[in-house]
Amino acid sequence: MKDIRLPTIKTISELFLVFGLVVIGLFAGTLVALLTAKPFFTDVSLTELIGKMGQMSNNPSDKWLALYVQGMAASAGFGMAPFLFAKYLSPLQEPMIFGKNSIKLMPWLLTFTIMAFAMPFVSYLEEWNKAFVFPESLKSLEIWFRHKEDEIAELTKWLTKFESFSDFLFAFLVVGVVAGVAEEYLFRGVIQPRLIALFGNVHVGIWLTGFVFGAIHVQFYGLFPRMMLGVLLGYLAFYSGKLQYAMVGHILNNGMVVILLYFNSLQITSFDMESALGISWYVAIVSIIATFWQIISFRNQYKKIKAIY
Repeated sequence: MKDIRLPTIKTISELFLVFGLVVIGLFAGTLVALLTAKPFFTDVSLTELIGKMGQMSNNPSDKWLALYVQGMAASAGFGMAPFLFAKYLSPLQEPMIFGKNSIKLMPWLLTFTIMAFAMPFVSYLEEWNKAFVFPESLKSLEIWFRHKEDEIAELTKWLTKFESFSDFLFAFLVVGVVAGVAEEYLFRGVIQPRLIALFGNVHVGIWLTGFVFGAIHVQFYGLFPRMMLGVLLGYLAFYSGKLQYAMVGHILNNGMVVILLYFNSLQITSFDMESALGISWYVAIVSIIATFWQIISFRNQYKKIKAIY
């Protein structure tokens, strides 16, 4: 497809349209999930079923309901809505998920090594982010952020308390696969190219998309590590011209946490999401240098291929 450069006003209007469609998709996905789940909850009304989504009970069906609603909402809001927008409402080229040489070995190896080398730096950034102290004038905001962080941590622990292999598989599907595919299509496939076009700079567009990606999770104390993850995935998408590497990298990141928590339930590991790993600053520096060296190597694999943006 011929490249089309959008005027600034058109680019901004497209971003607002995407945001609106995502919100509609999230509501639509949630509604469809509740309506399709209702036949399995014959003893409660639809209103009561809605209330169950926020209840962290010991009933396994309530946990499956919460994951099902989360997966359907993400699929519709972050996946289907931007897909329909890119296919039918925008003059820009549709994001490419796969392409020629999709099974070429070296880019896949580099994708794995990039995610692996980045882990110490991201962990260091996470510890720094969690220890961030607001100035006295913003203490009320800090208290609110801490409260929301505790709420999300409790919800995450509940959703990832596995009592069976099927619990683990369902959580891996929703938290790892669905989130990885849908979020990458939205952020790296739709939002990133428009921010690059808006600012006329690849790096500004990638880093700003990474910030939006971190901020949309509404967790200040996880903002910066998520932002860095978004940046790394952004470069994978841009340099390759395909979303497949970013999607797999995202699935690896989310899926690894789910796998470690499942190993916890089997008493194979003692992984704790809240505990600090104690990464030193010099290890973090080596980590980020090695990561960006790998990204340059990844870029060189595709330096003769035109990016999708």
